[in-house]
Amino acid sequence: MAKRRRRHSPACKFRTAREALEGRKTIGQLYSEHETHPKMIQAWKRQLPDDGPSFKSEDNFFTR
Repeated sequence: MAKRRRRHSPACKFRTAREALEGRKTIGQLYSEHETHPKMIQAWKRQLPDDGPSFKSEDNFFTR
């Protein structure tokens, strides 16, 4: 039986990308915690604006 596709909330994506950007945790640590492919975490990190850690509303971020 095939696995169901996992969906992450915008808030989860924001927190994960922010942790990777700030260097609090490595990509490998975040991968094991969130069970998300490292390439996906890097893509989320690239989507953060330059002032990502000070972004006001994480709920509206990553909504396309």
